[in-house]
Amino acid sequence: MAERLSARLLNEERDFQLHELFFSTTDSRGVICHGNEVFARVSGMTLEALMGSPHSIIRHPDMPRAVFRLFWDMLRSGKTIAAYVKNLAADGRYYWVLAVAMPVEDGYLSVRMKPSSDLLPVVQRLYNQMLAVERNIEVEPKKRVAAMEASTELLHNQLQELGFATYEEFMLHALATELSSRHSKLAADKSNLPHYNHRNNYFQESRAFDFLVPLLSSCRTLDGELKIAFDQLEKFKEMNIKLSKNSASVLRSAESIRSLAMNAKIAANMMGNRHSTLLVVADSLGAVSHNSQAVINELASRMQAVIAVLSQLMFDVAATKLQCEVSIQFLEELLGSEVHEMDSKLEESLKTLFQQIVSRVTSVFDHLKSTEGRMLELQTQLERLERNNRTLRFVQFAGKKESSGETNGFGVVFQEVKSHIDATQRDCDSLSDSVQASLAQIRSLRLLKGKLTDSLATLGNLDAALV
Repeated sequence: MAERLSARLLNEERDFQLHELFFSTTDSRGVICHGNEVFARVSGMTLEALMGSPHSIIRHPDMPRAVFRLFWDMLRSGKTIAAYVKNLAADGRYYWVLAVAMPVEDGYLSVRMKPSSDLLPVVQRLYNQMLAVERNIEVEPKKRVAAMEASTELLHNQLQELGFATYEEFMLHALATELSSRHSKLAADKSNLPHYNHRNNYFQESRAFDFLVPLLSSCRTLDGELKIAFDQLEKFKEMNIKLSKNSASVLRSAESIRSLAMNAKIAANMMGNRHSTLLVVADSLGAVSHNSQAVINELASRMQAVIAVLSQLMFDVAATKLQCEVSIQFLEELLGSEVHEMDSKLEESLKTLFQQIVSRVTSVFDHLKSTEGRMLELQTQLERLERNNRTLRFVQFAGKKESSGETNGFGVVFQEVKSHIDATQRDCDSLSDSVQASLAQIRSLRLLKGKLTDSLATLGNLDAALV
């Protein structure tokens, strides 16, 4: 370990392919219990040397302390975290990962992938700023806590400027973005596909771990279905953008109608009792448009709730997909190795990976059910808005009829009101189509549960396979 810590820092990146994933398990103190061969190769150490070492052995000095404090705060509160991390290899070179870490029984599990999206340069610049803040403050003795607090504040401020209210919101976006980027780039580069896509039968060369073959088959089945689920959930991103645009447009139309109603009321008042009916119409127009605004505000609130649930759902599916894929690579690694015995650490690693997959898949289907409920609430609000719009149309028609033949501009006002009502209807139709399409996708995804039952049962019963 002394040689490892004295390695000279090199501004060179360690070889790490996009299709490769690696994992490690640690105890509650962060001491490494196990990992796979990719972890060992990329870190430049043997698995034997890594096991029993603190995970901080691969910490790069370019990493802000505040990121690790955030990392451990979330883990110790029982949450899963995704974070960009610059790690240090044994030869002094570095490698970037997006780490997805989670609490498990008696410790933690971390799965890492190579970042490939446009988010990485943004994060690198941010980390450099945070590191500079920490180092400036740490010049004074006993200022480490103050340095981390200042660095954390900078992190949150910068993320808010990027449009993320919290770090959690950012990490949900980051994991989905990175997995999407990885899928696209691997699909475009056929030579760099994960091994399990083109080495289906290689494990037949070694039968040392025959009992792992059904587990590998179950993982492959799960991985394929999770890929379908992730691809379908990605379509929700477009739906979210569409929902936001449509709701903003509807709100603008309601505000315009209220403004026109106020103008019509003022004009009717100025004309006296002669046009009392127009005054009643203007009042009705204002009241209904005010009610529409309240409905729209509630609609927007429910849409934000739907978007939040969908973001968490995408995160859970992405995290499960990574766990499933790294399990496949690990099983292939074992089936192709010269190891002939299943030691306790190896057995514990497999159990941890499989238990997390089963638990997360179960959670995903629970979230799908709650997401469907949120979508139905959204549909109810849309129906309320459409009813209001029909009332507005009736009032507008009455106003147009009453103002017929007038030369004071009432006709123009009610014609403009009609254009806003028509626009609201188009937006409502578009929103309704999006919600219906989303409900269909969610129900389709929920049907996957039946297809995965046998695979989940196989992974959840590792003890039987080990007998």
